[in-house]
Amino acid sequence: MPKEHEPTFLSTVPRDWIDLFTLTACDYLVISGSTFGIWGALMANTPHVVRPDKIYGPIVAAYTDSELIFPKEWKSNPMLMNLDELAAKYGLVSKVIGILHGGAHLAEEAPDYARVFPAAPIWWIEANTAVTPQIIAVITKYENQKLIEALLCDVDNEHRQFNITNYDGMSSSLLEFGTHPEFSPDTVFTHSVSLATRTLDH
Repeated sequence: MPKEHEPTFLSTVPRDWIDLFTLTACDYLVISGSTFGIWGALMANTPHVVRPDKIYGPIVAAYTDSELIFPKEWKSNPMLMNLDELAAKYGLVSKVIGILHGGAHLAEEAPDYARVFPAAPIWWIEANTAVTPQIIAVITKYENQKLIEALLCDVDNEHRQFNITNYDGMSSSLLEFGTHPEFSPDTVFTHSVSLATRTLDH
């Protein structure tokens, strides 16, 4: 199957069902938590699958080799978008004077920020204090990266329930789940804590 940027894309007759043909036409594929999404990515031979296997929990590992689905180069760089490519495309290196990253999780992007924007100060904001030691362990390697423990909201200094999820709080939120369980059914709220909110200008 040709990719969509190739000349024969529009004239090629699908050899499989239409959904798989659509997947094959993509250079990048963001898959959901469905079985079709996983095996569709494999069958379509999509070069870049942008969904971490830890989203699916241990179940995937029990049934298949995740290396068949998630390329090694993606695992070595867990960002959903290639920061180097974006910085080059939009000339960001000379434009970015600092980064404020709301929702730090485990500061997985810290090495990428340090590499692409070595002179820019980076502020990480995270409300889940349970992961503070893990974040600190990552960012202390970089002199210009700092952590702010705060619950971001559109109102300041109001106590709200902050819902914390499994997977180190990766999908924690002030909000209740909407359609999230449809795409990642193994992600659940484990508990909630009452925290004072902060706005970006405070």
